[in-house]
Order: sequence, then structure tokens, then C-alpha cells
Amino acid sequence: MSANLKTDSKAMQIVAWASSLMACAYFIWLYFQTSDAIKVFSNMFSDMGVELPLPTRFVIQSHYLLPVLLLGPGVLVVGKEAAMRDKKLSLATTFFAIVVVLFAVGWINSALYAPLRSLVEKLSK
Repeated sequence: MSANLKTDSKAMQIVAWASSLMACAYFIWLYFQTSDAIKVFSNMFSDMGVELPLPTRFVIQSHYLLPVLLLGPGVLVVGKEAAMRDKKLSLATTFFAIVVVLFAVGWINSALYAPLRSLVEKLSK
């Protein structure tokens, strides 16, 4: 039974490390995609010359926080693999980090599209 527990533990370590590395790759991809989207929207809104809502202005003006928001969790996800011994808790933490980053990126997208939704609403009346 001891050998079986050892192989289960080794398999769980491999799964935990693999999920952490895939999460990091996903965070890096999200970083590049989101930073490109912010640049495109920033250029578009600067050409429009309209007053932007506060969330949109915040996202555009604080684009330098994007590495902390998207790459920081990647560092934490890999760092926790060395610190956490319970690999089930480690997997749960990785999942939690992914959910938090997804909500943050969803909020950024919502903030970027808010002026366009407002414009469409005004034009449809």
C-alpha cells in the first residue's frame, strides 16, 4: 500500500506542476492579448475625442499595472508549488488564481467596450 501511495503522490505532483505551468502559459498569453487590446482601444478612443467613462479611463491610463495583474499570479502559481506540500490544495489554489485572472480580464474587456455600448445605445434611439 505504501508504494501505491507513493506513486499516487508522484502522479499528483506531476499533475499539479503541469497545471501550474499551463496556467502560467495562459497568463502570459492573456497578458499579450490584453495589452494589445488596450493599445488598440486607446488609439481608437484618442481619435474619437470623447469623454470616457471612469473604468475605461482607469484601464487605459493604468496599463502599467497589467503585468502585476496577469503575470504576478503566474509567479505565485509556480512559487506555491515549491511551498505547498498538499497537492490537492495546490491544484485548488491554481484553479482559484485562474478564476480571479479570468474575472479581471473580463472586467477589463467590459470597461474597454463600455463607451462603444453607450454610443450604440445613443445611436439606436
